[in-house]
Amino acid sequence: MLTPTLALSLGNKALCVATVGPAGAQVIQLGDKRIVPAVIAFTPEGRRYDIEAAAKRNLCRQTYDSLPLLFGKDPSFLDSPRFRRIQSFLNLPLKVQDGDIYIELGPDAPPAPFEFAYGSLVKRVLGEASLQLGWTGTVDIIAPYLPFWPSHAQARLTAAIECTGYKCLALYTKHLALGACLMLKLRQPNSRLGPGFHGILDVGEYYSLYAIFQLDTSEVTTMYLNYNVGLGAIDFDIRLADYFLGKLRAQGRESLCDLIEASQRQRTKLLHAIKEAKKILSVNSSANITLDGVGDAGETLTISVTQSDFVAMSMDLVSQYSQLIRAPELTSRISSLSITGGGSRIHPIQHAVTQVVPSALITKVLNPDNSVAEGLGCLALLDQDKYPKKTIPVVRDLCYRSIYILPCADDLQLSGPYEVFKTGDHLPARQSITFTLPPGPIQLKLFDSFEDNIATYTFVVPKNVLHLAVEVAVSINIQLDRSISIEVAQVGGPSLNLSRVWPDPVTSSMFRDMLLKLDADLTKIEEEAEGYATRINAICSRLYALKADEKIDETSRQDVLEALDLLEDGARIEDSVLVDLEERYGVHTA
Repeated sequence: MLTPTLALSLGNKALCVATVGPAGAQVIQLGDKRIVPAVIAFTPEGRRYDIEAAAKRNLCRQTYDSLPLLFGKDPSFLDSPRFRRIQSFLNLPLKVQDGDIYIELGPDAPPAPFEFAYGSLVKRVLGEASLQLGWTGTVDIIAPYLPFWPSHAQARLTAAIECTGYKCLALYTKHLALGACLMLKLRQPNSRLGPGFHGILDVGEYYSLYAIFQLDTSEVTTMYLNYNVGLGAIDFDIRLADYFLGKLRAQGRESLCDLIEASQRQRTKLLHAIKEAKKILSVNSSANITLDGVGDAGETLTISVTQSDFVAMSMDLVSQYSQLIRAPELTSRISSLSITGGGSRIHPIQHAVTQVVPSALITKVLNPDNSVAEGLGCLALLDQDKYPKKTIPVVRDLCYRSIYILPCADDLQLSGPYEVFKTGDHLPARQSITFTLPPGPIQLKLFDSFEDNIATYTFVVPKNVLHLAVEVAVSINIQLDRSISIEVAQVGGPSLNLSRVWPDPVTSSMFRDMLLKLDADLTKIEEEAEGYATRINAICSRLYALKADEKIDETSRQDVLEALDLLEDGARIEDSVLVDLEERYGVHTA
């Protein structure tokens, strides 16, 4: 690729970044880690990330993880019983405004679109990656989205990425990225996979997705796609939480249960204790759920749970997963099944899979952390025609939505609609269609089989002497990332100027301006907080040195101790006081 390109794989709990080059995608180290926790906290000093943000989870209400949770969601899901139970543990400060879901940045700050948290994480992580790689100037980003997102969610995700200063080269559906990664594994020497049908179960925190691909070394085709947006890894966490509280009640400790239920801090701590126990249950037959600091006496509560207990309490969830992967006819033909995503190691999910697929067919060929980024790299190389020329593979999706075009004048339908891309067509695709249209402004409206408006293109049919209808040839190009471009020309005549009108330019511009202003405001706060901290640290360093100096007199030592007490108190110190201390002790900061 001519421009440095990074693949961003952001899951519900963690993210990784990969460089994209002729050899594919290569996951890079971010500091000392390949996988970074996707946690962000909004504090009075600005945004905090990763471990620092996680540490503030019980202190700062405006702390978010599970970032992709709300993309493409109907705001009404906030009122669902499932989300209310989840919310009782996470207490995400969310609100619905103007039909969209917003997050809170602080008590005195205006609410922000949820995409702002995503964009902030992207800016931070990709900034570190570019610095580490020594990349300056333009950097292109490719990222995944989920197949059940509507088009406007994809547009807002693109805006959130590009508001950080990076160019969003393309978005690809997550199931296609996983399928491409599977094909890469098949093409490797001595691969454990063979040509045929292969299944992938992607277990996210709040959703689950199942796809079956037909693979050989030169083609990957999505044959089946199913998903459940009301079923995910967090449902097992909630089930373990209810088990923990139920066991306490059975021991006659209702008062402690009531105390935990009434304390947001204790409920959040319980959920994270459960996640640790869940990890242990993926490799051991039993684990302890331990919650400390409960009640006035600060009790430590421990409840043991076995793998069989875990399966028994989750049988309804197990049944839903078994149903999810029961693809008519195709499941019996698969030669392997991979479980990926953040919940891939949950024991009851593995139990559910073995109810449908023999355990011998379950493979760990896909790395839950890296597979999406690797697949994104493959798709980007294909889309940009940069794939190594030997045996260039074909990506085909039998499960993507059909796309239709509708010519209109003054919002009145002229003819059609016409199908220009049907489920099962190869990507990229190029279609041509000729319309007989009256002179004047014309809109070409594109929509899919979900009745989701994709785009509206406008142009003007030139007038002729007789004011007769004109034949117009329309060429439609659909790329691997589902992006669509249109060329329009008068038959036997010149090309016509075309403009794209979707998303609505006013709304889109307002959304982008909102994200940019929020980022600028917080960046200013963060710079001021960083400058303040630098001054405090410089003064403290000087005072510690004086405190250790045995040559200073007692009066001066007492002044130093009083100054240290003031600085270590944690309260905000007026600028005039800092200036006085800097001048008195000869401290200079840039």
